[in-house]
Amino acid sequence: MTEEEYMNEGYRKYEGTDLDIFYSAKKCQHAGICVQGNGDVFQVKRKPWILPDNGKTSEVTIIIDACPSEALRYIRKEVEPMVDLLQGKNRFYLEDDNKQLIAEITFTEPNNEFFIIDHTFVDDRLRGKGIAQALVKAVANKARVENKTIIPLCPFAKLEFEKKAEYTDVWKR
Repeated sequence: MTEEEYMNEGYRKYEGTDLDIFYSAKKCQHAGICVQGNGDVFQVKRKPWILPDNGKTSEVTIIIDACPSEALRYIRKEVEPMVDLLQGKNRFYLEDDNKQLIAEITFTEPNNEFFIIDHTFVDDRLRGKGIAQALVKAVANKARVENKTIIPLCPFAKLEFEKKAEYTDVWKR
């Protein structure tokens, strides 16, 4: 869901650097998984009672995902990576200083109407830095400029298209 949808459903937003946490008092069943999971982030006797930056994002999301009532939800903030992607024929990519491939997205052009994203790769050293998202965004921007749509066959690209409304204008379903 989007921030607007959470807010329209009565959730309250607790803003963090990497993660925004949303809480709905109406949905809460008081199972205590949150406060037992991380008292630094979730502390009912403190105001505000949720401090998203007081814990590791990966650990906090596991706790929130375990909330049985879905009273707690979150949206990860994706920081745009400061990278200059290289562009080749039907691909965007990154190379390290030794000209070794460290990230890549490939796509085909079966006709003049759409692209098919078929592969995304990011070296393990770069994972979690938003590089794969930047690669998908680069293909989407190219499609917009060329007035084309995209079929995301690559599992990562497909997931990006499914969870982000910013791609609805170029998604060929």
